[in-house]
Amino acid sequence: MAYTANLIVPIEMANYGLHSEAPAVWTNTDYTGVTGLTFTRTGVYLDPADYDGTCTYEFEAYAGNTHLSAHCHVYLIDVTNGTVKATIEVEANSGTGYRRRVTFATAPASGNCLYEMRADSTEVAGQLDVYTGRIFVTQVGATKTRIQRPLVERETSVTIYDIPAWHSTDSTVQTAYDYLTSTAHRWSMWAYDSAAWGTIDSIDIEARMAISNVAGLAYCKLYNFTDSAEVAGTEASVGTTAWSTAVTNFSPSALHSGDTYELRMKSNNASYTAYIVHASLYFNISDLSKGELYFRNGRTMASGTSPNSTANDMQKLDTASISSPVTYFEWPSFEADNNASAFLWMQDYGAVDTGGSASDVTGSSLNPALTRSVMRSGALTLTSGNRYYGLRKTATYAITGMANFAVVAFTGSTVFTGLTVKHYVG
Repeated sequence: MAYTANLIVPIEMANYGLHSEAPAVWTNTDYTGVTGLTFTRTGVYLDPADYDGTCTYEFEAYAGNTHLSAHCHVYLIDVTNGTVKATIEVEANSGTGYRRRVTFATAPASGNCLYEMRADSTEVAGQLDVYTGRIFVTQVGATKTRIQRPLVERETSVTIYDIPAWHSTDSTVQTAYDYLTSTAHRWSMWAYDSAAWGTIDSIDIEARMAISNVAGLAYCKLYNFTDSAEVAGTEASVGTTAWSTAVTNFSPSALHSGDTYELRMKSNNASYTAYIVHASLYFNISDLSKGELYFRNGRTMASGTSPNSTANDMQKLDTASISSPVTYFEWPSFEADNNASAFLWMQDYGAVDTGGSASDVTGSSLNPALTRSVMRSGALTLTSGNRYYGLRKTATYAITGMANFAVVAFTGSTVFTGLTVKHYVG
């Protein structure tokens, strides 16, 4: 039986924000002899063949420009074909910034193409800050899709550097799969519930990684946190000193419903350092009877008790454009003490990108457990088109939050394929 659905699929790119460089020559509105910096660490792949129905492709960035007179730009680059697919203008004197979204200038090229973000140079380094970058694929009448679930992200911060040895999300010289305890909050978790999905055809892992020496290899692999076991057939690696993508594909039969999963990394040689900047699961689906879409409301949040929001990662949730949507607030997290109070909330910022007033979303409160776990609220009532993000309120004991998400469950409709009529003569 075939199903069709209307979907909005987000693809996160900037898990570590962008900080503009200063050019050699400044002309007040742009620069001479410098084309800005392309951040290879933002790289993701997009193949339009993975999506069908009537598709619209958009690019979004949360960015600010502190220069008093010069406008700046953030670009989405199709690296495979050497073209600019989308341009976002960041107005002069726009401060710490707000969310902007534009439609692709032209349809995405066929094939599995690499996309990266580029930021204009500015008169003084850091006048343009880009906190998030996302591609959105909106599908009307879809019968197949590819859904991203981010698994590795950094705190909401920006840097000018694109060099693995200087600014990665995490690094290791360990030759056994693990991550550093000090950066455990950067490694998100995903809970698999087979009842939430139709048939998943296959799952990809794509991780942007590098190794300090081309004689070595940087590895990543899916890990079953519930069973404390590596997941067979999920290993991927790269052998480049520049950012490149480790890719592997596996069957969902390798997963156990009800278990929680995370990614881990290693180096093949203790003399070489493995680096990672972002990584995600991608679900390849041709059964749209039901499934989940993951809108990241905020990146990771280090241990603390003071209030902390992820407003720079806010999402516009157009749930009315998704088939039979049911939305939940999800925040993988843990707490220093099992306090009974609810400290993690989803915030409703209203229907504006700046100047709004945030309020708690009723029913979204979460109380973290003592151990790393995926916390999810019950079904929420949201206003379609409003902006949402996560908030940690003042806590008695330190709370560590990984990336938080608005999870939108969808239900497709049966496709009528017609009847076959046979005539008998007797």
